[in-house]
Amino acid sequence: MNKIKLDKDEQEILESFERGEWKSVKNVKEEILKHQQYARNTLKKDKRVNIRCIVTAARPGRHMQIPTW
Repeated sequence: MNKIKLDKDEQEILESFERGEWKSVKNVKEEILKHQQYARNTLKKDKRVNIRCIVTAARPGRHMQIPTW
């Protein structure tokens, strides 16, 4: 039987589980759905756009210039 090689973090999680430090939640299905939605929202492309304009003070006789990128 092959033993799975775990990295440091995975080994710590396994040892914590084996010591009985993990507790079940009451509504497992509800928690799963909630965290699935968190993941969807995290991966969803954000459609908001930030537009920043730098406006320099105009001197008399000059027009204000807005940079174009």
